[in-house]
Amino acid sequence: MKEKNNLFGIVKLPLLIAFAVIAIRLVLEFAGAPDAVNKIFGIAWLQIIVPVFFAFKIIENEFEKPFFALIKAILLFSVPVRLAIALTYSLAYYFKWTISRFAMVTGDNVTPLTGYFTIPASAFAFNILAALIVGIITGGLTMYFKSRAAKPKTIQ
Repeated sequence: MKEKNNLFGIVKLPLLIAFAVIAIRLVLEFAGAPDAVNKIFGIAWLQIIVPVFFAFKIIENEFEKPFFALIKAILLFSVPVRLAIALTYSLAYYFKWTISRFAMVTGDNVTPLTGYFTIPASAFAFNILAALIVGIITGGLTMYFKSRAAKPKTIQ
């Protein structure tokens, strides 16, 4: 059970940062900030950086099965974050937000099923898969090189 407690502790800070990024981006979009600024405050950047953080923490805490701990950490991070983003898309449909990012859910031909469920759910599923693939690559490579660098070299 020690592993689960450590894993939740590792995921907590990145989750808080991600939720703050989601909120900041919404505020910026409503304030009319340029798209270039809004893209800086995107979760996609965190999907690349956070698995590297997880890899360092997993190696540092000496998890028994580090690769599986990395996958669990990525899922523990990605699922709540992507659910929050799916919720913003559903809210955009409900409130008919005019922000360009939500144009696909606020159009005239969008049905309630599509606006509330289909688009958010498909984006959720795709982004979880993408987060796993990117996270396994970036986090896995980080763990490989970090653990390799930590091993003492033997002289023959």
